[in-house]
Amino acid sequence: MINLIFGILIAIVSSESNKVIKIKTVNRFHNSDILESYYKINFDKTGKKVSKTFYNADHSIKKHFKYSYQEEDLLTKREEYNKSGELKQTVHSRVNEFGDKIYNKRIYHLRTPVAEYIDQYQHYYNKDQQIIKTERFSGPTKDTIDWVYNYIFNEEGLLIFTDSKFKDEKRDESEYFYKKGNLKKSIAYDYMNNGIRLSNSFAKYYYDKNNKLIRKNVKSCYKWKSPRGFKNYIYKYSFNKEGYLVTDEFINDDKSFRLEKTSYLYY
Repeated sequence: MINLIFGILIAIVSSESNKVIKIKTVNRFHNSDILESYYKINFDKTGKKVSKTFYNADHSIKKHFKYSYQEEDLLTKREEYNKSGELKQTVHSRVNEFGDKIYNKRIYHLRTPVAEYIDQYQHYYNKDQQIIKTERFSGPTKDTIDWVYNYIFNEEGLLIFTDSKFKDEKRDESEYFYKKGNLKKSIAYDYMNNGIRLSNSFAKYYYDKNNKLIRKNVKSCYKWKSPRGFKNYIYKYSFNKEGYLVTDEFINDDKSFRLEKTSYLYY
């Protein structure tokens, strides 16, 4: 489904001079002091992802991804290597003229025999070229629909509702609420196979005087774990004087320690 927060982050790191991210580094912590692992994503000067490498705390490599592009076919190739340098998986993806994925082929090289899986996507658009429905088909033909994703936008073109179904069974839905064009609140629900609501997630968004997202508070409730099923999370975003995103943090508010801290380096 549409990653709304990723879209917000793309917006808040953009500015008039349109700087491009060169390296994104994500540190993961066991608590606020102990580094557990980290990964780095490298981009070229056009903003395309070139590589992504996962490291252990001792800086040894866990796995590595390489990305390549064929513009004439709107095709992307992603190769995954394990810590020994063996090619583990190759993913070929093709997008349409709007940049939306329509084809995905995964090849698992270390399985015996080598395994291949294909997913295809059919998108439906409104008059503003926003996706209002996506159908996902598993396999080389479009005979059977596995997943259906729906999107509803308001008159201002803002996303206000999404849901998904797997083989006609609802799996999740989300609602989004805005104030003066800024996302202020979202509510998400997950469902079990029998349609019973599994969890709730409530998020509130906060902005600075320049309308840049600086904080998101999330409260999740997992009904099957009640009363211990409540989790509170905080996402914090900070900017330099030029208005570029330089760090963001993911904090477990219950125990007051960082789970992740991300830093950005620009060209």
